[in-house]
Amino acid sequence: MSFDDYSWPKDFPSNVPPNDATDANGIAFRLVKNNPPSDLDFVGHNKEPHKKKSKNLKPADYGTSMFRDISNVEFARNSFKAQRNKKIAEGELVPLHGKISKVNHNNHFEAWLREETGIEDCFTVVK
Repeated sequence: MSFDDYSWPKDFPSNVPPNDATDANGIAFRLVKNNPPSDLDFVGHNKEPHKKKSKNLKPADYGTSMFRDISNVEFARNSFKAQRNKKIAEGELVPLHGKISKVNHNNHFEAWLREETGIEDCFTVVK
């Protein structure tokens, strides 16, 4: 199967993922509700319950937050009351999963994920 067999979500506008995004790769950490993680743990910000819906969404609003370093995801979980009950999952991203943004100073990045790649099966709750 090729990447073309895995579509981008239908709600992605033409500028998502952005042109400067690179193929998904490497170890990543994500806050999840479920153990084991489910596909619902990997939705974009625009589909999360707390996100305000807007017609002026930026490319990052369609992304899924991830971190490269476990200490940074722990800090994020502890910093926001709504995140404190979530678990930390670790997994390895591969290009089939989608595209990612550049990692920022907090080791955070956005992942724009293709549909039905089984990404949830690549992540395991570690904390």
